[in-house]
Amino acid sequence: MAVLILNRRNILNKTAMNWYFIKMNFRVICGSGNHRPQFNEQLRIIEAPDLFSAVEKAKRVSLNEIQALDGLVQWKLVAVTEVFVLSELADGAELFSTTTETDHAKDYIDSILFKESCMLQPIVFINQ
Repeated sequence: MAVLILNRRNILNKTAMNWYFIKMNFRVICGSGNHRPQFNEQLRIIEAPDLFSAVEKAKRVSLNEIQALDGLVQWKLVAVTEVFVLSELADGAELFSTTTETDHAKDYIDSILFKESCMLQPIVFINQ
């Protein structure tokens, strides 16, 4: 997988800043939680001077968003599972890659072709 880096200097304190691509996983609990367990995976781009600061900033940003939610749905950060330094922002640059092994190649291909076909459908807005 290509690792991308985007580096610039923070003008205020002259610290080299990098961009990080961070994958975070959350547990989603609706109401009293009497439902099938739900999890949410998010990919975020964070600017920070180093990896540790990037992870802490991502956690802080998501915590602020969670605290701003007021309702029956609870979001709980489970883990930060991946962090990549973005080395270059270029047209066509690879941001993420994963390899899947399966015993059912046809089913896997059918599922990704279905996702693609759904993505290419026009978006219909209801109640506008």
